[in-house]
Amino acid sequence: MKLVLLLALASFGVAQANGPANQAVVDGEGSIHVASRDGKLIRTSRPQVDDEPDRMSPSLKEERVRWLANILQEIRKIQPGMQRRALIPSFTTEGGLSNRLHRTYVFAECPILKVDIQFRAADHTKNALSEEDPLDTIESVSAPYLAGSVYD
Repeated sequence: MKLVLLLALASFGVAQANGPANQAVVDGEGSIHVASRDGKLIRTSRPQVDDEPDRMSPSLKEERVRWLANILQEIRKIQPGMQRRALIPSFTTEGGLSNRLHRTYVFAECPILKVDIQFRAADHTKNALSEEDPLDTIESVSAPYLAGSVYD
């Protein structure tokens, strides 16, 4: 069951203004490998949860599927052309390497669910190290993926 849910999440479409979607593959060990259309490996995420019993009650299964469907629906609302401020309160920023024009956001309800977002600066600066502005425009959103937390 866990592998199927990971695959469903990893193969979710990409909202991108400037090109085709990334491709995600789940291997036999549950790792998710994300590659660009030209075949360059972007990220590999390993499972972060303990093994669960193969059997679960139908009501628990239904609850989990409904929860994931709601999260994916919320993530699908993020579209190119929206402003950075639209990400709050559903998302929070992730630690690690990022800048004004590219940042990883984590879903507030489940911090292992993430998206990478490219921005266009509201003041049209090309300086990625300048201060983030809530009015920066979203240019592209990656497919959602699972990964452990990154702390600075």
